[in-house]
Amino acid sequence: MTFSRPKTWLLVNSVAILLSASFAWADYSSGRELLAKYPEIVRSENGAIVEVPMNYDDPKSGRFPVYYYVVGKFDPARPSVLIFLGGPGQAAHFPPGHKIETYAKMPFNFIMMDQRGIGFSKPDSEADYNNPGFYASENTARDANEVRKALNIQKIVAYGGSYGTVPATLFGALFPEVTRAVVLEGTFFGGYEYYEKDPFLISLNSKLFHSLDSTNKKKVLEITAKNPITVSEILKAYVMPYGKRGLQLVKEWLEASADADDFLVKISQPAPSKESSIPKELAGDSMSHYILSCKELGIGREGLSITIIHKETGPEWFRGLGANWYINTCKNLGLGNLPPLPFEKLRVSVPVIYLQGQMDPATLTPLALSHFAIIPTGPKAFVQFDGFGHTPVGQYLRDGGKQQAEALLTDFLPKVFSGRTDLEAEARKLNELGGIKIRLK
Repeated sequence: MTFSRPKTWLLVNSVAILLSASFAWADYSSGRELLAKYPEIVRSENGAIVEVPMNYDDPKSGRFPVYYYVVGKFDPARPSVLIFLGGPGQAAHFPPGHKIETYAKMPFNFIMMDQRGIGFSKPDSEADYNNPGFYASENTARDANEVRKALNIQKIVAYGGSYGTVPATLFGALFPEVTRAVVLEGTFFGGYEYYEKDPFLISLNSKLFHSLDSTNKKKVLEITAKNPITVSEILKAYVMPYGKRGLQLVKEWLEASADADDFLVKISQPAPSKESSIPKELAGDSMSHYILSCKELGIGREGLSITIIHKETGPEWFRGLGANWYINTCKNLGLGNLPPLPFEKLRVSVPVIYLQGQMDPATLTPLALSHFAIIPTGPKAFVQFDGFGHTPVGQYLRDGGKQQAEALLTDFLPKVFSGRTDLEAEARKLNELGGIKIRLK
């Protein structure tokens, strides 16, 4: 099973390399160089590397290090969960107090990995780092299997969040004999063109508009006359981490602004943030993000940026996710106008559990349900967190209350990470605690 592009699509000419280099660090550092530069981070994470092929079709083409670590201490007697992070491009290093520390309280080995091209897993050569042929979700799944082998784990749970659901699904499809279960939180499916035309995203804008009084409706129209995508993108940005509460937060922000100009000034100001203890070189990677988004997720398709005209208001006030920028970027990388890979052809025979925020504007519930209907051929469960946004487990732990968080960590998630799909009793217990509804499909 291979879902990589045909090799003729992976050849990179000198022009593409030159253009792609503009997204790299000014002074490139390989993973090995970063390991030597930040030994204190490696020690604090008790990290390790495994050497993997640059190209799995040609193992003699060279190798590079993939970095991984276990949250807490590795216990071979415990079941293990390998986490595929999202983005694409998210690194596996977090400051103290991050929610991943909460997971360490559960009786599992949670294994983090810098995906290829990110952080400590950058190749030795900058030319390889800039080469689209180096990157593929299937390669990431195969790299993860090398990590499993290095830890001598016989069976593992593949847990993906957001974009990470793509390599996690591939892992389950490629390696069913070593996969206990696949857990998908915020499932990506279908390509970005579906996301831009989704009725739910459009309805969010309409719902916000009709919740406002006449003064603030006028304000929205003035704002969108100046910048058509502003309100839609701000709304999406708030609903992602806050779900239903995000809708109310944007409404309050609009109402607190004196006028359209005041709102635009406020959103142009950077949000205050604490200085992170994680160096920028280890905080994420734009190259892997752009290449995988262009090459596999369909974000560089011509005509992706669309405009919706609300009949109730007349003017344009919803537009795509800045698609023109992505279209041009993909062209510059030599990856323009590629369709998404045919993920619908995948089949996973091991148990698959879906954790989905009902109000997720980034990985949409209708598409997650399509994945649920098509991809798994064995036991499966779809858990919907009503009123929650993107990657709802963290939101539930933050907003659900102390009792709910404890029940999630002690009853619900341990059963999920054991690959069990009979979750009715645990879901019922969480619902009885009140405040949040979880539905099984």
